[in-house]
Amino acid sequence: MIGRNILFVFLTTPLFVLGQDFGDLIGMHVGCFLDNKETRDLEFQVPGQPNTIQLCIKECKKNFYLYAGSQNGRYCYCGNEYGKYGEGVCYARCVGDTSTICGGADSNTIYKTGLDVLAPPSNLRTKGEPKNSTISIEWDTPRVSNLLILEFKVLVHLNFSYSPDRSRFQNKSLKVSNTTLAANIIGLLPGSQYEVSVYALTEEGSSSPVSGLFWTEVGIPKQPSPPTIVKHDLDHIKGTIHAKLHPVEEFYGPITSYLVLVLDETTPSPFDPETLLDYDTAKAEGLNYWVTAELDTDYLHTHEEFTIGDNQEYRGYKNHGPLRDRDYHVSLAAVSQLNGVTKRSFAMVSHDQHDVGNMVVFKFESLEDQSKDDDHDHDHDHDHDHGHDENDKHEEEKVVIEETFLKTMTDETEKLLDSTATTVLTVSIVVAAVLLILAVGFFMFIRYSLGKRFRRRRTNNQELLTTVPTMDPQESGYLDNDAFETEQQRTQEEYFQSLDGKVWQIPRNFVEVQNEVLGRGKFGTAMKGTVSMNNEIVACNVYIIPNKMMDKTDRLNMLKELDLNIKAKFHENITNLIGICEEQETTLLVLDPAEIELKQLLLDSRSLETHPSYAEKSNRFSSIREEDAISIMVGIAEGLDHLTHSGVQIRQLCSRMVYMGPGYRPKIFGFGVAEYNKRPRSLDYTRWSSPETLLKNQFSCKSAAWSFGCIMWEIVTLGATPYCGLKTREVKSRILQGLRLPQTRYTSDILYQLMLTCWMTDPSERPDFSTVLDSFSDMVTSQQGLLWYSLYPEFQYEEYNPELEFVSSS
Repeated sequence: MIGRNILFVFLTTPLFVLGQDFGDLIGMHVGCFLDNKETRDLEFQVPGQPNTIQLCIKECKKNFYLYAGSQNGRYCYCGNEYGKYGEGVCYARCVGDTSTICGGADSNTIYKTGLDVLAPPSNLRTKGEPKNSTISIEWDTPRVSNLLILEFKVLVHLNFSYSPDRSRFQNKSLKVSNTTLAANIIGLLPGSQYEVSVYALTEEGSSSPVSGLFWTEVGIPKQPSPPTIVKHDLDHIKGTIHAKLHPVEEFYGPITSYLVLVLDETTPSPFDPETLLDYDTAKAEGLNYWVTAELDTDYLHTHEEFTIGDNQEYRGYKNHGPLRDRDYHVSLAAVSQLNGVTKRSFAMVSHDQHDVGNMVVFKFESLEDQSKDDDHDHDHDHDHDHGHDENDKHEEEKVVIEETFLKTMTDETEKLLDSTATTVLTVSIVVAAVLLILAVGFFMFIRYSLGKRFRRRRTNNQELLTTVPTMDPQESGYLDNDAFETEQQRTQEEYFQSLDGKVWQIPRNFVEVQNEVLGRGKFGTAMKGTVSMNNEIVACNVYIIPNKMMDKTDRLNMLKELDLNIKAKFHENITNLIGICEEQETTLLVLDPAEIELKQLLLDSRSLETHPSYAEKSNRFSSIREEDAISIMVGIAEGLDHLTHSGVQIRQLCSRMVYMGPGYRPKIFGFGVAEYNKRPRSLDYTRWSSPETLLKNQFSCKSAAWSFGCIMWEIVTLGATPYCGLKTREVKSRILQGLRLPQTRYTSDILYQLMLTCWMTDPSERPDFSTVLDSFSDMVTSQQGLLWYSLYPEFQYEEYNPELEFVSSS
């Protein structure tokens, strides 16, 4: 009986576990669908042939796919879409679990993976060569993506560093837009390894990261101390130098070896640290210095001294000797090598090191000269012994005479110094008194002269106040009214100094300029860059103004337009001035990043042209949702309303002058210095201009309302060119005759009516932007449909012709 119970438990336990798996599989099962070997429905094949449904689902989920498909009993495929080829026939049993069906010969049994997070970005890698304090990285979008990415986040963590400043390093974080797949991480330590992680951010949250370990470039090692000369062997026939070599600590990288250098200073010549050769090669090249040995790091710790000129070989360098009949310097180079990059630092050697105890320069005489010196010394000693008594007497007389002479000279010197000091002191007092009298007289003259001028100015100011009204500070932003009475009265440097406390004066090492030109402006070049803000590296655009290239008129105009950006202050729907970085030869204006034009975003959203499979599956001709399109219109209106209340006038407005930030956030571009052209041809604003602008070149907030109505029409039509059926020279007359942009079938009456009010011929009848925002608020509150991007029979996009949007080159 007990045996049968054990047998029952043994047989039913697998069935119970299988029953649990089977219950889960039922909830995840989708169906059976045909596949095509040429273009598979589920595009990713899992290697290794997972031969059960459970293993197939696990592998597909691990690779961030929504669906898993098992085929012919043994193959596993993953993807985010299924059913393209219709229903199939699934009959094959799984090789690893014959109780379950695993597709057919040409069909997949499809299961959900239960994935609830976005796949990480892919293929994280370095971009270009690393630098001392910068790592440039790039990545690809998630290989599997079923959610809209708003932006990317980059986290930087210090993993290992040779730098002595490693304990003070703080982790960095930066964000870039969803269209930017690269970042420059600045402010890093040399010779350090960082763990860099990139996340994709969506409305639902963050993806898992893609991570990698990256090194910064090794830094220059700490400078070694000069070698200490222990002795020089003059009696040895080979001529050697014995030196103590001092090791250095690791600084910005590992110390991998040391080079011992010999410099022949008999005929000095320039030293090139990049040209380090062995003795024979150096002589053949005509150099007077060479590497005599390369030593490993342990050598300096285990040996008291190193013998230079012993003719031994050290790591491929022959320690050349003998060293004779020349003047030599000895130096030491610390070598730091990391990731294929080598940096060296050299001990400083000079003729001051000739001192005994730390002598680095020696002159080795020939043996013949040494013998002559020895003979001379011997003869001298013999004569000295015979005349010892007589010499002693003469020496005593000599000492008495010298002492008497020295005493006399000392007394005379003291008298002379006392007399000289008295004379100098008297002259100094007289000179000081004269200078004091002159200073007092000059001060009285200046006080009297300037006093009259200030009294006259106060009188003049009182007279002016009765005739000239006070200027509203809003009218000129932060520019003083007196600042530009003449071009000479206010220099560019004084202007930037006056901005202290009003605009962030950015330290130069906070700004990194990338080698990517965005466009050319009136005063300089716009380039991509990054700026360090609040311990984060933030993407930005850097407008580079060469100070020396501008004349006084250009400089004056630049400062006036810069003042518009300052006066605009901050708003999330305009291109903001982040700060100013002033250098001697250039001025860097750091601006919000401008990635993708609204125009391009609209054209890319034409799903029938750019994403036909999405259009067919969703039955939509736009990949932008209707509510997002309205949100873009509202954001532009809010930005224009802010500029209007800030006293900043927009003269050039179309969808190409609006850039998109994360989350479909529009940012108005093209006012002040924040204006540059990305193309060699200039934009033609005729099709967006109001009648008064076309006739009299008049601009106001009401002319901006006209242009805003045209942008609304561009958004509705997904980037169509206004009045595309007309040549540019015909647009002006037709608008004056009453022609307006047409209402499309998928635009509501209430939304089109707002456009028409913006296109009223009389500017006073057009709404201001506060009224426009109230209208949008009423539309949203009424919960009426404003746009419909669903496909309908015979749908066609409104025409887009870029040639009509630019100034003709003819």
